[in-house]
Amino acid sequence: MNSIPSILFIDDEPYILKSLQRLFEDENYEILTANNGEEGLKILESRPVTLVISDYRMPEIDGVQFFLKAAELNPDAIRIMLTGYADIEVIVSAINQGQVFRFITKPWNEEEFKLMVKDCIQHHELRMENRRLNELTFRQNEELKILNTNLQSKIDAATKEIQGKNVKLELLYKALDQSFFETIKLILKVIETHNNKLGEHSKKVTHLAESIGKDMGLSQQELRNVQIAGLLHDLGKINLPLEILFKNESLLSPEQRQALRQHPLTGNMYLASIERLKPVSEIILHHHENLDGSGYPFGKKEEEIPLEAKIISVADAYANAVSGLIHGSAPLMPHEAFQQIKVQAGTKFDPKILDHLEQVLKKN
Repeated sequence: MNSIPSILFIDDEPYILKSLQRLFEDENYEILTANNGEEGLKILESRPVTLVISDYRMPEIDGVQFFLKAAELNPDAIRIMLTGYADIEVIVSAINQGQVFRFITKPWNEEEFKLMVKDCIQHHELRMENRRLNELTFRQNEELKILNTNLQSKIDAATKEIQGKNVKLELLYKALDQSFFETIKLILKVIETHNNKLGEHSKKVTHLAESIGKDMGLSQQELRNVQIAGLLHDLGKINLPLEILFKNESLLSPEQRQALRQHPLTGNMYLASIERLKPVSEIILHHHENLDGSGYPFGKKEEEIPLEAKIISVADAYANAVSGLIHGSAPLMPHEAFQQIKVQAGTKFDPKILDHLEQVLKKN
């Protein structure tokens, strides 16, 4: 832990590399640079590094392919991608193939960049310490099997040391969660880039769905899934033309209606390949299913629909009603919006969830 952290920067633009060197010249880091992916891989073949920070768009080899090879050469290094634009396919590919830990968008904020690098180095140190502890525990257990002497005292000693590191391990888990939610925020940015109203609507749905979930007594994990699903439930709409995005479905042509009804499937497809987002992808897939089977994309009903998806469905409908987001619909007062969706209790919406929505509205 006493060695100086090393950072390898890869970018085909010389001025970018120079600006990165200047940014960290006063920090206690060893700075390495490479002008392209092949040059960066040669450095990784010759020595280990703490962080690898690479641009996505480079000649000969792109960022995802570079990180895929970099992970094989130096699996312990924390991998960070520089990107000048937000693209959902790039994000998913970078996470799944290149095992990218963080993303930095160009242009960056210098102070935020430096703080993020510091956090990543601490994460690397915690991960190395965790491995050391695991290896130490394994070796001690092997010694205990062979020697079979002072058994209890050796176990107590090993346990005491591991317990002494619990704070560090807790920091590691928090760092992993932080990286996960930064990925969620980056995907939300993709939605907002397509249409800012869509992003604002997603945040309103999230807030309301989370409040309903708390009133229903959902577990922490269920609430987290509801929160993320609320933010990303309209992810599949980023491929839709803007002219049909907020158009009343009854006014759409058959082709437009079919395209609109594909968005739960598209959103599910984007997220299902990310292991931690599989439960969320299922919520998104079912959030337009109706209790009586009249919804889409599969016409599922009642208990076939996940509870979290039913919550998102109610929150989505209410948020649409109070904001007048759908063209031709005037914004409604809260009690008017509630009455509008209440008449569909038992057909489109779960009556129990509507009861909890009513309680949430009364509290607020």
